[in-house]
Amino acid sequence: MLLFSVFTGLLLGASLLQRVTAPRYYLMFYRRRWCRTLPLYYLTLGGFALAVLLQEALCISSLREYLSWPFGTPWSLAAYGLFLQNIWVASAGTVGSRWLEVTWSLALQEQFYLVLPALIRCLPARLLSFVLGGLVLLAPFCRFGLACALPGGNRNCYDCLLLCRADSLCMGVLGACIIRACPFGNGLVAWRGLLVPSASLLFVGYSLLVAAGFGIGTLGMYIFGHTYLALMYLIVILSTVYASSGLAGWLLRLRWLRQLGCISYGVFLFHQPLNFFVHAWLFGTPVRPHDWETWLASVDAFVLTIIVAKLSWRWLEKPIIDWGRR
Repeated sequence: MLLFSVFTGLLLGASLLQRVTAPRYYLMFYRRRWCRTLPLYYLTLGGFALAVLLQEALCISSLREYLSWPFGTPWSLAAYGLFLQNIWVASAGTVGSRWLEVTWSLALQEQFYLVLPALIRCLPARLLSFVLGGLVLLAPFCRFGLACALPGGNRNCYDCLLLCRADSLCMGVLGACIIRACPFGNGLVAWRGLLVPSASLLFVGYSLLVAAGFGIGTLGMYIFGHTYLALMYLIVILSTVYASSGLAGWLLRLRWLRQLGCISYGVFLFHQPLNFFVHAWLFGTPVRPHDWETWLASVDAFVLTIIVAKLSWRWLEKPIIDWGRR
């Protein structure tokens, strides 16, 4: 999730900075984002609603615990439709339906999209960097305030609020500002030899913290760990951006890896529902002890997810995206 947020912030930040003076700046951005995210997302919501209605009509008791309305009411789908489910997750202290569990991060990004274009359009470049840096520093203070005000068992649901996750998203946009200020041939290219060692050092530091008992679920890592990992992921991404040769450059040019990037949104939305149905079909229940049969079913679900995501990209997502770009 953190890597995805940093990468999303970098891509969108770079796109907005490149078109900041365009006459149809806001229209171009929102039209492209809506064409990329909304059709497949609402198709997923519709599929979930249909599955719940079928389960209720057929009275399949074995699936009732795992296939029911989020937070106990069908009205919660309105929150999902408006990308407000992360707020509902925080207020309820639970992630809701497993089918739609991952979509809280999508809601977080959609809310960020409402703010980011205006920040980039209205603020001078130097001031923009200070504002983004301030938001990065604000996020740990927000998590600290929640940790002090809430019981320990509930705080992990509250960190899905926008201000609590602003560090990873804004870190990516800061990376886009750095790349724009230091184009190829200048700036970071001269220092790229330090990027990989820096990322390795941060990774070793994080591994040592985890080995010492400071995992991501502990209070200290809850407050500061997101920012630490976001910085590490940003340096990793910058290392790959400036790696035009060598092993990293060869890996980034692999065809299957680029194709996986194209279908990644479908994989993100489909992997939990398809994993749910494969396990329910094979074993009669979506959740089983972790034995070899369960792992084999998970592999089957992964392969099915790739196939469905590729079909979705070919026949639904790509035509809509191409239309949005025109």
